[in-house]
Amino acid sequence: MSATIPEGVLVYGTPSVELLLGSFANTETNGTVTLRGRSLGLASSNIKSVRMGQFPCVDVVMAVQDDPLENEQSITCTVMGGVGRDLDVQMVLREGGSAMHAGVFNFLPPTLSSITPDSSRFGNIFVDFVLFGSDFSASRYGILPSDIKVGGASCGAVVLYNATALGCNNVSALSFSQSSVSVTIGGQTTTTAIFTPEGAPRID
Repeated sequence: MSATIPEGVLVYGTPSVELLLGSFANTETNGTVTLRGRSLGLASSNIKSVRMGQFPCVDVVMAVQDDPLENEQSITCTVMGGVGRDLDVQMVLREGGSAMHAGVFNFLPPTLSSITPDSSRFGNIFVDFVLFGSDFSASRYGILPSDIKVGGASCGAVVLYNATALGCNNVSALSFSQSSVSVTIGGQTTTTAIFTPEGAPRID
């Protein structure tokens, strides 16, 4: 079956898009993404939507082509804060057609700078911690107590205070075994040795 091409629309071939290396964003601020495409039309207005996984990339701008016969476009857009890794870049055109670059976009992982208290004795007690860092608000997309570990022990409960402070409560001090603290959000894990388990049998 042949496709019907709307009058006045120039079609050069099958649309394609690829993410250029070095493009990323974090969970808190918007980031500019650079794409390269082919057969996407002659103006930004022909691009209906661009998404990184489920997250929209807005304010799409298509650079003027030096040679329209080459049919290659440079595109920038602004991705809103989000979370995840190996996300698909998806583009939909207004006049029909779409393009995808699979599994190439990563949001930056959270960072860990400190924890309070930064030490605890090993024993039959439960301890509440507060972790400090950045991009913790990504946890609104889903985080489990087992996604945060202090000294190798999982949280009993998680409390999001703000983008830079995360509570890890009811941690069993009988499970302490190492100095690392880790946070996993949206498949992105950050691990830092900022904790001292006093008297715990070490396995790291």
